[in-house]
Amino acid sequence: RKDHNEEEQHLSDGRWLRVQERTTPDGGRVGLAVDVTALKRAEQNARADLTTAMDASQDGIAIVDAEGRYVYMNPAHREMFGIGSPAEILGRSWRDLYAPEVADHIAATAFPILQAEGGWRGEIIGRTVDGHDLPQEVSLTLKADGGIICISRDISKRLREQGEQTRLREELQMAQRREVIGQLASGLAHDLNNLLAAIGGSATLIRDLK
Repeated sequence: RKDHNEEEQHLSDGRWLRVQERTTPDGGRVGLAVDVTALKRAEQNARADLTTAMDASQDGIAIVDAEGRYVYMNPAHREMFGIGSPAEILGRSWRDLYAPEVADHIAATAFPILQAEGGWRGEIIGRTVDGHDLPQEVSLTLKADGGIICISRDISKRLREQGEQTRLREELQMAQRREVIGQLASGLAHDLNNLLAAIGGSATLIRDLK
């Protein structure tokens, strides 16, 4: 028999008791019951508030257990991947949302850092339920029970904007090069005209001297 035992009991009237039992020096047992109903309700309210905040987040939030199976995914994360309801994803492996080679790359590169440092951040390519690529900025946090919290953001728009900025920058550079070439050609043409005019004038003088 244990010298010390502690457990929580949920009573039929809705109250919670935290019961502690200890062995006395003479071999007897003494117990102490503390009403922790208010604490339990505060914890439940805190969990409800946290769930509400995660559900309302514009960033995708997902949680997997130690076996890599989804136990929670907020609406923003489901919308990114085209998942209609929690029932379609809960209990499935995180690998289902990535191409096999991408999932292997994550497991080989991100997970060792996650295990060693407790967190990892990077950009990866997910795969929507209809098979399209989904560029993501992802932050992973290791939970005490071995599960993982994933916060994800769709960066498709940002990459498109960066690509458009690169294209415009290249077009500007090309236009500037063309302008420089045009200025050089104009200058050369002007100098050539001056040279031809001088040659023409000299030819006229030579003709008049004959």
